[in-house]
Amino acid sequence: MTLFLAFLSVQAVIGALDNLLHHEVTEKLPSHVSARRELALHAARELIYAGVFVIVAWLAPHGMWAWALLCVLLIEVAITLADFVEEDRTRTLPPFERILHTILAVNLGVVLARLGGLGARRDRHRV
Repeated sequence: MTLFLAFLSVQAVIGALDNLLHHEVTEKLPSHVSARRELALHAARELIYAGVFVIVAWLAPHGMWAWALLCVLLIEVAITLADFVEEDRTRTLPPFERILHTILAVNLGVVLARLGGLGARRDRHRV
């Protein structure tokens, strides 16, 4: 669980850096009507992460609960994919934003793998 929480925390910090630096400071997305859909996708993603952090703060998800959390994070993957398409459709991303998005995608893969391991570990003990 510790590695899962560490990588999840890294995801939050890098995501917050990307959001603040690129979306608010350099691109000023809230001031662009054309960014409405992208901002809606970001809000949905932030809502998912808020829920995930509340869950892991109060519970230690294992077994079925870990699998349920994994499903929620897979919804986040779908939102991220839609966000990639939307960003490519509406604006040219700065190189550092692309780099952060790549790091976030790889890190989320680690988070999902760790969470899948938490679900499988508890299920193995039940057999």
